Amino acid sequence: MIYTYLQTRGLQYGVDGNWITYKKSKQLVWEFMSPTFFKQAFIQIVASQGTNPQPFWITAAQLTGLPDVINKMIYEVFFEDFPDGTFTPVNNVPNYQIDYVKYYDAQRMEYDIKLSQNTLFVDATGQVPSTRHVPPPYLLAELPDLELTHPRWITNMARIDKTCLVAVNGFFHNTSLNPDSDLSIFAVDGGHTANTSGFRRVSILDFDAAGGFQKFPLSGLTITPDPDTAAYYGQVTVSGVPIDMTNSILALSLGGYLILPSGTSFYRDTANSFKINLQDFSIEKKIVLASQYMDLSALGLASLVPDSVQQDYTILQSNAVLEAFLKLSQSFLIVIPKPDTTVYATPFRRYSDNRSIRTNFEPTALLFSSLGRLVNYWNTDGREGKDEFNRVVFTDFQNDQDQLVSTSPLYPQLLTAYPKLKPAVNDVINQFFSLGYYTPN
Repeated sequence: MIYTYLQTRGLQYGVDGNWITYKKSKQLVWEFMSPTFFKQAFIQIVASQGTNPQPFWITAAQLTGLPDVINKMIYEVFFEDFPDGTFTPVNNVPNYQIDYVKYYDAQRMEYDIKLSQNTLFVDATGQVPSTRHVPPPYLLAELPDLELTHPRWITNMARIDKTCLVAVNGFFHNTSLNPDSDLSIFAVDGGHTANTSGFRRVSILDFDAAGGFQKFPLSGLTITPDPDTAAYYGQVTVSGVPIDMTNSILALSLGGYLILPSGTSFYRDTANSFKINLQDFSIEKKIVLASQYMDLSALGLASLVPDSVQQDYTILQSNAVLEAFLKLSQSFLIVIPKPDTTVYATPFRRYSDNRSIRTNFEPTALLFSSLGRLVNYWNTDGREGKDEFNRVVFTDFQNDQDQLVSTSPLYPQLLTAYPKLKPAVNDVINQFFSLGYYTPN
């Protein structure tokens, strides 16, 4: 009997619980069978002859018993005429529905966005910070937050607060529901970010299909430096999360940068704690880039004095700076009630202006820069091209190499004190990816 290869359903190496459907047939068997490709896999085939043959699944391990298949493409394996009973069908192959996180441009979704202040905002310590209340008369530039409302068809902003992440100029900000009304939410310290940047663009990531999430500011948790070095510039343990995270996926807004689980760099340690190695995330470059957009006065770097002896990044690796960065309002844990997740990267063609690209990606995919900043974009849905596989996507992205003059008092001072920091801000559009969560069918 000759068979036709249809698809593979595999558990990817390196990502716990990450089952993917893989239809690429021109894959060498030895690569396919490598434990660094799939930890576990099932292959679907169908008989090429007969009346109304039905597809069935086999384990990938059954290929190891076939002669001379190691260097063949996966589709070539089944061209042979196999005796009946060569393959044993498998029942109950894992089957998952993937629900994707959706990206929205808040401006184009017709949200009203204004500078405001939530005077009743309670921080992670249970207190209302004195900086939260700007008494009148005040200038708009003094207001700390951005207030989001939707005058037309979104009337319950409580759902947005519980299921959506809000980014201001590419950096994620915690949100709080208006205590006086469920018709608006506040992007905490979003006003400071807008004023530091000199502009505001608000993006929304909708996790509703994943069942929402819970957020926990790191300032309200216990942060312990690396036990071997007593330094934050290493593996940091964050404990005291008030819920059981055993069957959940974690994400982290680290000073506004979205961090996803990654091997030993960021992972759940116990039911109530996680570990993150700050050395693995170019934390110094992230601080420099963030200083152009956000108010980082809490890091205590405004008084930097040039020192020709000091290494360029030493001050940014200090415990004081990194602890303050971890305790920014833009640093918070995100706990998603799904045990399985997947990330699909999508290739694209970048144009020379670094602000427009051509791709066939889904228009709700996430676009990030090389340093991890969310890039605000809109797509033409094929109007600029001739079909959906030839979309031109326009972004609000600006190459930070050209932005050496900044409204941030910290950034030019850093360049003066540490001129080698300049190349670190050469940030470019880097990657689209679709972020999905699995639900068993």
